[in-house]
Amino acid sequence: MKLLLDCECYLNYFSVGIENVDTYKKLYFEIHNDDFTNFNMAKVKNLVLNHTIIGFNLEGYDNPMLKACFAGYSNAQLKQLSDDIVSSNNLKGWQVDKKFGLPRINIDYIDLMCISPGFGSLKLRGGRLHSKKLQDLPIEPDAIITVDRAEKLKDYCINGDLELTRDLYEKLIPEIELREVMSKQYKTNLKTKSDAQIAEAVFKLALTKAGVDVHRTAIEAGAKFTYKVPSFVTFKSDKFKDALEKVKRAVFVVNEKGSVLLPKEIASPIPFDGAKYKMGMGGLHSCEKKQSIVAGPNQTLVDKDVVSYYPSIILNQGLYPQHLTPEFNNVYRAIVEKRIAAKTAGDMVTSNSLKVVINSSFGKFGNQYSALYSPELLIQTTISGQLSLLMLIESLVAIGVKVYSANTDGIVLLFDNDKTDEVNWVCQEWENTTGFVLEDTFYKALYSRDVNNYFAVKPNDACKGKGMFTLNSLSKNTANTICYIAVMDYLIHGKTIEDTILNCTDMTKFVSIRTVNGGAVCQGVMIGKAIRWYYSTTTTECIRYARNDNKVPKTEGALPMMNLGPIPVNLDYQYYITEAVTILESLGLTYE
Repeated sequence: MKLLLDCECYLNYFSVGIENVDTYKKLYFEIHNDDFTNFNMAKVKNLVLNHTIIGFNLEGYDNPMLKACFAGYSNAQLKQLSDDIVSSNNLKGWQVDKKFGLPRINIDYIDLMCISPGFGSLKLRGGRLHSKKLQDLPIEPDAIITVDRAEKLKDYCINGDLELTRDLYEKLIPEIELREVMSKQYKTNLKTKSDAQIAEAVFKLALTKAGVDVHRTAIEAGAKFTYKVPSFVTFKSDKFKDALEKVKRAVFVVNEKGSVLLPKEIASPIPFDGAKYKMGMGGLHSCEKKQSIVAGPNQTLVDKDVVSYYPSIILNQGLYPQHLTPEFNNVYRAIVEKRIAAKTAGDMVTSNSLKVVINSSFGKFGNQYSALYSPELLIQTTISGQLSLLMLIESLVAIGVKVYSANTDGIVLLFDNDKTDEVNWVCQEWENTTGFVLEDTFYKALYSRDVNNYFAVKPNDACKGKGMFTLNSLSKNTANTICYIAVMDYLIHGKTIEDTILNCTDMTKFVSIRTVNGGAVCQGVMIGKAIRWYYSTTTTECIRYARNDNKVPKTEGALPMMNLGPIPVNLDYQYYITEAVTILESLGLTYE
């Protein structure tokens, strides 16, 4: 049985709210002024210790608080522990247990904070999910809780945090189920690990089984190394030849945080065929701005991506962290091949689990606290990928093809259909030379503010968006979604911006959310730290920071909507229309 759980703690009050995931039944237990009358310890222990509990920041807060409660802490002792945990700057659960001497108790749990993408509090993520109610803690943390206040806290827990926890849980069910399957496959608990942590755990198990001494390696700050150019990397144009020489001479230095910064001499944009390409730690990026590309009736607009780019580089070059021996490459290859075989056989559970392992392991190469830490491997992989893409760009430009964008593992190009065979031949030659495989995604149009903010229209009018054009993401705060929808409808279907906005009846498309450090105030009323608002015709005031009365950015004319409701009569439709036109202009287009 799975149970949602949330704890609240004050100087004279401690509570545990629990909800059955399947039945929606809610239970509430409280210790008030050290009176355990409303806290059935045996029942709480049974629920927590014999079922899977689900919550947000269980590992860092709720679990230690439960252990202390089970050990018989008084209200004052629980409050002191709570304050110490909060002031300890997000220690891991085991670190909290060790620091405060908490008893060892086995709790089966799923911490949604660990597996949820993005950042921010439970309430901020609830805002991204358009949860009905966003409510900040109704009583100051240092307050003394009276009977009336205890009722407020009960409502806050039951109808506030537990509801937000359910919304986030339901959003993450696929990720949770995948982790449960992988935990059984690898016979280790992966249920509350991030993708990157899963990757590291799986590699540790496989490497240990292969006889490798898996350990973290220490690399001193100031350590230097150079990039080793693969034999297949060659250029014909002077611009790219010069760029390659700079890469050869560049010295990469590990800083005090274990990271490697890109040397200045290779960080400058490279001009080529009317475009500019910038090398970076995250991959190659073109530097276009305000670009709108529409394929003509006899043209092809295509995004050519490299399949499993970084894994292919690692395997093709036989790369591995030096402290993990060449056996790392054998393990890596076995995982990749197993994933390919599973996908081919239609075993999507295995395929998806191994995809997580393969894709997420790369980030660990740059993490000094990981057993996979290897800054040289990181640089060797990323720089090889960028130089390889520049080779492909050079070859395509040489036959008269226009490359409009480059982004990490792929490029977007436009060409006349009578060049199709020639383009295919160039791409095939590049694949043969590099050992990579390209896959095509065809577009009707590509609209970009810049390389990180764009949307592309596929032949069936489906959209692929990035950055500001990514809608409904747990990793991104909602902001005037209707404006982006209106721009897309205008460009794809010819629908007027006014028509889209004026006829939308979904309030979630009009709200914006953000975190306000220290809390926000609107018209003298405290509204919380994670706030949600819309733009109104009945005010010109701003939402302000509670601590200094400064304006919260982009809130002129905004009114809070902490409880999500229907379209209000004072919604400022003209604001959203103007904002949509501004977005359209950021693509280099004029609204007609």
